[in-house]
Amino acid sequence: MKSKILHFTLLVFVGWGNPGLVADANGVGRTTEPLGDGWTFHLGDMNGAEDAGFDDSKWRTLDLPHDWSIELPYDPTMAGGSAVAYLPGGIGWYRKSFALPKSDAGKVIAIDIDGVYMDSQVWINGHLLGRHPNGYLGFRYDLTPYLKFGEEKNHIAVRVNVEPSGSRWYPGAGIYRHVWLTKMNPVYIAHWGTYVTTPEVSKEKATVRLRTEVKNTSGESADVVLASMILDPQGNAVAKAESKQSVAGGATHDFDQFFVVTNPQRWSPDTPDMYQVASTVKLGGKTVDTYTTPLGIRTVEFTVDQGFLLNGEHVDIKGVCLHHDFGALGSAISDRALERQLEILRAMGCNAIRTSHNPREPEFYAMCDRMGFMVMDEAFDGWQQKKLPNDYHKYFKDWHEHDLTGMIRRDRNHPSVILWSIGNEMNEQHREDFPGQGGVIAKKLVAICRQHDPSRAVTAALNSPEASERVGITAALDVYGQNYNLIAYPKLKGKKAMIGTENATSFITRGSYSFEIVNDRGLKLKIQNIKNNSECTGYGKFWGEDRTEGTLIGMRKSPWVAGQFAWTGFDYLGECFPFKWPARNGLFGIVDLAGFPKDSYYIYQADWTDEPTLHIVPQTWNWPQFNAPIPVWLYSNSDEVELFLNNRSLGAKQINRAESLHAEWLVGFEPGELKAVGRSGGQVVSTDIVRTAGKPTRLEVTADRTEIAADGTDLSFLKIRLVDENGVVNPDSDRMLKVSVEGAGTLVGVDNGHHMNHSPFKGNQVETSYGLALAIVKSGKDAGAIQVSVSADGVQPGQVTIATLPAGDARLVEAATTRKKLFRENNKRFSRHLLAKIKEIGNLVAGANATASSSSDADASMTGTGVLIVAPVFKHGSGQHADSVVASRNKKPPTWSENEARNIVRDEARKLGIEFTVEGEMPLGMDGVSKTGKIAFEILTGEDVPDRIDNTDRITDFYGAAEQLVKGLKTKSGEYIVGVFYEPLMGKGTAPDEEPLRQQVRDFGAWLKKEKYLN
Repeated sequence: MKSKILHFTLLVFVGWGNPGLVADANGVGRTTEPLGDGWTFHLGDMNGAEDAGFDDSKWRTLDLPHDWSIELPYDPTMAGGSAVAYLPGGIGWYRKSFALPKSDAGKVIAIDIDGVYMDSQVWINGHLLGRHPNGYLGFRYDLTPYLKFGEEKNHIAVRVNVEPSGSRWYPGAGIYRHVWLTKMNPVYIAHWGTYVTTPEVSKEKATVRLRTEVKNTSGESADVVLASMILDPQGNAVAKAESKQSVAGGATHDFDQFFVVTNPQRWSPDTPDMYQVASTVKLGGKTVDTYTTPLGIRTVEFTVDQGFLLNGEHVDIKGVCLHHDFGALGSAISDRALERQLEILRAMGCNAIRTSHNPREPEFYAMCDRMGFMVMDEAFDGWQQKKLPNDYHKYFKDWHEHDLTGMIRRDRNHPSVILWSIGNEMNEQHREDFPGQGGVIAKKLVAICRQHDPSRAVTAALNSPEASERVGITAALDVYGQNYNLIAYPKLKGKKAMIGTENATSFITRGSYSFEIVNDRGLKLKIQNIKNNSECTGYGKFWGEDRTEGTLIGMRKSPWVAGQFAWTGFDYLGECFPFKWPARNGLFGIVDLAGFPKDSYYIYQADWTDEPTLHIVPQTWNWPQFNAPIPVWLYSNSDEVELFLNNRSLGAKQINRAESLHAEWLVGFEPGELKAVGRSGGQVVSTDIVRTAGKPTRLEVTADRTEIAADGTDLSFLKIRLVDENGVVNPDSDRMLKVSVEGAGTLVGVDNGHHMNHSPFKGNQVETSYGLALAIVKSGKDAGAIQVSVSADGVQPGQVTIATLPAGDARLVEAATTRKKLFRENNKRFSRHLLAKIKEIGNLVAGANATASSSSDADASMTGTGVLIVAPVFKHGSGQHADSVVASRNKKPPTWSENEARNIVRDEARKLGIEFTVEGEMPLGMDGVSKTGKIAFEILTGEDVPDRIDNTDRITDFYGAAEQLVKGLKTKSGEYIVGVFYEPLMGKGTAPDEEPLRQQVRDFGAWLKKEKYLN
């Protein structure tokens, strides 16, 4: 038994990057060989290139994966240019010759191509195997009937057609994912032919079900034995099953096996423990096929009122949308580039990825499994109604079932995948005049998902709640996916489970800050949202407000929503917004194109993690041109933050996270040091320092890894800093850099993350952007050292050496083990941090508890001094609740907005030592009854209720309403909610309108203290 366990452990290792495609350690059964080296390539169409005897000796030789578009110069005149970063597509040809030994005769031999963008045709020895328009999903062709064995070569030819105006973002061009040659005996497990589920899971045991499709392509019946073994994360066999079945020639049999795993290690973001199911197909006692299926034991549930449950526990989905390009590397898949992206996102607190708006490469899902990222797997950007002239709508009718089925079958065994998405912002939301549109298509797509995987819920990313509900799309879905439009959350509450499929977007240029001088009763500085009509401020105020902060606060106020996917994790090439040419990418990302975090990164880190976080905005302190104070923001999750200028305290502040996620100071510039400290529990837990930069004197080069594998694919990412004599980055004196690489590797990319950078990604020169730049080097296949030197005029050059080590070298193994351990520690610290920790906010009435409306744990009780929760309540119905008290000065035209009214109440109350906090939607059902039996207080305004109000004449002012509310509470018990409605203030008014309301707050506060309702 021990030898079998070792054998299957080897299978797991070999097949990790491409689950289901594994080599048999004993040389029998299935083998899967990479087919990426030594292809020839020609850009442009070529007659006869599909023929076996075509002469391609003058073509370029390269290895796959390959993206030709990233190698070409920008072209601002090309059709659809801004969408695809002004990088051309066109037609390209790939060819590959290979020989097969005579011993392979009689086997089933297939080519597995993980992805070609797009509209590919494949030939083998001049025979057309087929066409595959979808650029994001892999496919298999059976080569067997057309192959030659022995010394005679076989010739594969692939034609790729990338039409203009076919994508809304940069897709790449070419065979940009891996290619494999899979050899099997005539009886074998079908392509994507296993399906593993965990119907019952508890701490004590888990039931595992494995369905396996075994094909018999021989001409005669076969008595098939399927033996399957579950291996735990340590490689130990923990459960077995064996089944026998006679399978007729040319038929397929679906085996159904059940297992019980005791004391299962359950998969989650903080404990991404992976099992494997190793299956063996035997005929007459001989192994004829082996196959490994990834297994994560876990349960997932999207609920209407509790958000998302993983293994029965509430988990906030803190996700980002992520396109598939890797910046300077283009869209060609790189394991290390992908891993680096996920490492950067995890340090921010991210625990989930939406594959916007298409399936990703197989390595992505395997990596999310083992790194602990939950995945919303998305199939389509659109359906039959076009967004662009040459997008997928041209193929949807004929190909949607094939492609969606392929995605589900390929990805359904990954525990990281928690949710299917059938589309993004489809134009069918708005069309009712076409048969087969909208709801009809949605129902069909959902049915396909359930046919191949009934274990997961199905959603779609919708941006028009009313329209999608009207045409029947919403009704077809298990989970309502909503893009932006947070105002719709309360309207949809209680109808079905919800998730924010696309949220936020603070347009930011990393390192860019600008101010404009205004003269308003003295000289002041105002944050300038756009600089030189080409950059967006690092403060995240492109729209005039910080949408990231607003969204995070909104999510905290909506605990019934499963979570969100911010748009986007990284900047991505194409979809240039808000600037077009010379911009090459939009500014949607939290991290720039080079992988350098923007300021908004730290808003998420402070909100999504328990890691002490502190970040100063701006990240530069060189402002001698301004005599007016500079706005300084601090992002932090500490109890208290304090700002110092040259060791002088500028005061300490607390961040009221119900209203804002930053604290602000106005600081007069003087050269030196701006320092912030964060304290929790009275102790300093975090520090950030920004110093005035002097003249740049040298370049610092730092490698993210100084030891990499000598496998021809591994990467090291080099951060280049332009610094002064004290090591402070100078953001104002950017220099053109020249990167030189010698030794056992090559330079494969340079960038600076700036959306206006036009330096060739594949060149060796790039200018720093606000003092930073990036170079990427790739190992060769021989061990040795890579020497990198970076130089620029007027400064000392920087150098770094990177060792390339043989695969399996002890130093690489030790480094990988250390990284994995650190990553798992970060997982435990970050992934289960809840967005909405309940606050101890105190009693208003003696003997009664108040529940905080922002809480994801509504059962927590409060202790302390008096607090009134001020919360909007949407569409409570005419007459309010049975216990509501309504106050209105409706004889006076409204003059102020709802928020302004609340701000006035809070401001005046604070002067009296009473804290009125705006906490948003209550964690209650729409009937307004607390399920905890505790008391919640609201102030309602005219924006929150319908036009008809039955009891508006009962009380005529805030003071009277609030007084009656408190008196009523003293005699009440049980489950109820009391609302106070106040509507004197709507629209825009003048300062004198505040005084009546302020006086009422003063009267109310005095009454509370007189009656001893406050401690």
